[in-house]
Amino acid sequence: MLHWWVIRHWYGDLNDPERFEIFWLDYTTQGRFVDIGIDGESVLNMLRALDRVDLKAVFSASMEEYAARLKKHRWGEKTPGHERHIEPLLNWYPDARVVFLVRDPRAVFASMLRVPWGQKDLLWQTGLWKDSIRTLDRFTHDKRFCAIKYEELVENPERELRKICEFIDEDYLPGMIYQRSEGSSPIPDSKNTGWSRLHLQSTLEKPVTPASTKKWLQELTPKQIATIEHRARREMLEYGYTVSPYRLGCRGRIYLFAVAAPLYALKRICWKLEGSSRCVVRRIVPFRIMKFVRRISSKMSLRNVR
Repeated sequence: MLHWWVIRHWYGDLNDPERFEIFWLDYTTQGRFVDIGIDGESVLNMLRALDRVDLKAVFSASMEEYAARLKKHRWGEKTPGHERHIEPLLNWYPDARVVFLVRDPRAVFASMLRVPWGQKDLLWQTGLWKDSIRTLDRFTHDKRFCAIKYEELVENPERELRKICEFIDEDYLPGMIYQRSEGSSPIPDSKNTGWSRLHLQSTLEKPVTPASTKKWLQELTPKQIATIEHRARREMLEYGYTVSPYRLGCRGRIYLFAVAAPLYALKRICWKLEGSSRCVVRRIVPFRIMKFVRRISSKMSLRNVR
């Protein structure tokens, strides 16, 4: 849903039949919708029964259809990056419960190095981790938020899951830990044989273990560890993470201050400007031009497929 929230200005009022038709074609043919096998016709029937349609209605109907098909009475969403749009989500669902998972930033970066997606930039990943912590700190006293440490979850899963279940008003069941399977935890995109599916399958087959909490000690260099700790020391200590004896030397500090940090700051500025410029373009480009561009791009896509 993050993708559609960012580009919502392209489509405007979804109660306009012409605009909704273009949105619906895009929405139901993009990867995520197709991957998890949502029945578009069922979602469309839910939307037709409403007086007004907006992005929240589309999102809710999609998730309700997905949950119903899997015989679940409640749905949740855990796409990374949602903390950047927490206000719109809480406006949509004021009674929502937010479970915020906090993990050692050194382990986060080591984990990113092992996956075939995402940025491998150390300062960038540390910056995203700090952004998440700032978001959590803003909602520290909000009763809709519950912070759980990843390390404590895998070291004592029953205790932490009982805490989560109490927070979201659900009954704890031992099967949540000991009877995991594709039946209870369906893996999206059943036809995909790529890294994501294989990783999720292998995870379901293994018991919950804290083995991954210290992998970063073997996978990161002393310089990488020292740099992360230098950049996120305050936040790490705030959430109970101990720092290593590694320290940046004089040359390392000079390089970080004079080269790496300015380049990272420039990258962040460009990232924010790019996002803002896209929003401006989407607001000012006339809908008829957008419609024309969409039609041309669709024809080109079909031609490439053929």
